[in-house]
Parts: sequence; structure tokens; C-alpha cells
Amino acid sequence: AAPGGSGKKGRDASYLLNFRCAERREGPRPVIPARWRGPLVRFDKDRFMQANYRFVVAEGDYSVELALPDKMVEWDVIREVHVPCDAGYKCPICLEPPAAARLTKCGHVYCWPCLQRMFMAHGKPYGPCPICTAIVTATPGALKPAVLRVAPEILADADAPAGADAPPRTGA
Repeated sequence: AAPGGSGKKGRDASYLLNFRCAERREGPRPVIPARWRGPLVRFDKDRFMQANYRFVVAEGDYSVELALPDKMVEWDVIREVHVPCDAGYKCPICLEPPAAARLTKCGHVYCWPCLQRMFMAHGKPYGPCPICTAIVTATPGALKPAVLRVAPEILADADAPAGADAPPRTGA
């Protein structure tokens, strides 16, 4: 029997190389108090879209949404979505700038012709999102027209030298 254990799966192969590592002894890990860790916040795509995208909505009373910024805007009242992006954004399907861009409910932007081809390939008016596999439907109102806006802070960060945003020193 070979050294390092018995059985087919329990054998240590280090004896074949004439090599042995010193055993690692791990002590107890320090416990980080909850007040230092911060709260555990789960990612929510709806909240991400609410915070980062701008919505053009149908006419109506939005006093509740104005008073409570965390209240989600209903998907049915959204007419158009302005999406911040970098200058070279490409449709994930055709890898070209999006033609007649459409935003899915899961928050991904595609070309409308690419989505139509995807639905025809599936033979159904729905299919999985190519990025996150959420269900994407072609029913009226499910896909929103998207306007891709080059975010000014993205351009400013790319053009500015490191430290350019630091405030000027006073005194000293």
C-alpha cells in the first residue's frame, strides 16, 4: 500500500513527488462585531434600476413616489427609460451599438431586432434573457424603449488624471 492513506480516493499523491508541506495549523478566526461589518444588504435589480435609471412615465399623480424615493415605479406606467452607460456600449447579442434599444424587466438593454430574432429562434413570444436567464417576453408593454445616455461622470473619470478631483490645499 502506498503511504498517505488507504482507499482509492483518500490517498495523498505528494509521496510521488517526494514532497511534503508542513502542516498548517489554523487558530480560531477573530470574530468581527456586527457593528463593524455593517448590515447585509441583498442586491435587488428593481432598486438598482430605480436608483440609476431615469424613467419617462405616463401622466398621472406621482406624489407618493416623489415623497418616498424608495417606492418602486410601476412597470406599466413607464414609457421610456434613460440608461446611463459608457460611450462604447454594445448589444450583448450582436456586439454592435443597439438599434432601437429595448430594456428588459431584468434591466438589460438589447437591440429590438436581436430580441425579435431570439423570440423567433425559440418559436415563442418569450425566452430567457441571454445574460441572466430571467424570462423576457414580447408582450406589449414588457419591453421599454431605452435611450442610452453617456454618463458625464464616466467620461470625466476616464479623461481626468489621477487626483484631479482632489480639493485644493489650504494653509500650510
